[in-house]
Amino acid sequence: MKIYERQFEILRLLNERRFETMGAMAKEFGVTTRTIFSDIVVLTERYTIKTTHGHNGGVSVGNDFHPFIGTLSVEETKALINISLGVIDEYEIMMLQKIISYYGAALNERQSKKHLKSRINLAHINKKMTEKGWSLSELAKNCGLSMEYIDWIMNGNPSEEILLICGLADAFPDEDLRQFLILNEK
Repeated sequence: MKIYERQFEILRLLNERRFETMGAMAKEFGVTTRTIFSDIVVLTERYTIKTTHGHNGGVSVGNDFHPFIGTLSVEETKALINISLGVIDEYEIMMLQKIISYYGAALNERQSKKHLKSRINLAHINKKMTEKGWSLSELAKNCGLSMEYIDWIMNGNPSEEILLICGLADAFPDEDLRQFLILNEK
């Protein structure tokens, strides 16, 4: 990994986690803590990054730290344009997840308490399949997803919900997609 790539990844990591020790970053990037320290010195010339020393010390950023605003790649921009035009396939979903992961603002503690966690409503999916007389393979075909993926989900295994929800939107275009989710306040 080149220096600029590691520094970019440090920014991404801090944007996501908001705090990390230099030792943990050194281990994660396979370099020494001195190298991470040097990277942080360079980054603090351009970004508001706070370092604290001592037992609970580390590197942190404030809630106003958003270094990636306005830095979408060409691929990310094309994916967002496709999504806005209703063209959504596995590539666009993967790019959207990447964009959210890299550029999404981290939730502060108060926001995260209000954040809703969702699960797939398998009973509703089964009900809709029964209404249409569909087998699992027909559901997979109508969702534009693999049979293995649908089988994995329908057996209660964890998944990337956005991929399934996009498929369900194709399979059941007149259905309120919220019916396919069980929302729990976290």
